[in-house]
Amino acid sequence: MKSTAFASLLLSAASAQAALVFNVIEAGGNVIIDTTGGTINTTALVPNGSVSLASLVAPNIAFFTAGGDAPVDFYAGTTGPTTYGTGNGRVPSSTVGTLVGALGGSTEIIVPAGYASGFPIAAASSTYIGQTFASLGMTPGSYVWTWGVGPSADSVTLNVGPLAVAIPEPSTYIAIAGILGLGAFVAIRRRKRQRAVGS
Repeated sequence: MKSTAFASLLLSAASAQAALVFNVIEAGGNVIIDTTGGTINTTALVPNGSVSLASLVAPNIAFFTAGGDAPVDFYAGTTGPTTYGTGNGRVPSSTVGTLVGALGGSTEIIVPAGYASGFPIAAASSTYIGQTFASLGMTPGSYVWTWGVGPSADSVTLNVGPLAVAIPEPSTYIAIAGILGLGAFVAIRRRKRQRAVGS
């Protein structure tokens, strides 16, 4: 019984780590959507056809991809947002990698043609030159599509906009340096006192 529970815990942990994440950023006057890759567990999804697809973003129907035009397979059965903005379909200026993405408005994920559940998906990106979130009709935020339960649970996340990173104020650095300096001073004084007592 314990080994079954442990195996189930391992499988669900592996599934949670397998989630595919897409990041959309504004950089140098362009918008870039990319994924560093990962895996997708399709066992709780329903195959929904294959097609040769062009890379694009369409926030009004929660459509997004990274990578170049390619044959893909659709899998239906996700739950999540039906939009991430008001923009209509726009094709990228350049792409790298094999096409992967989601059509959240139709509860589908998009994977390379012939994809086998759990196999690695390579990194991919699409660049929209001279665009902004506003011009593409994207609303900054984090959007998540999920499916399955237990070992078959998985997700796709679209992060539009920079992830918040707390950067300490200069006064914080000064305080930290002061604490470290005081600690070093106390340690040196303690060693000197111990040497004097031991002599």
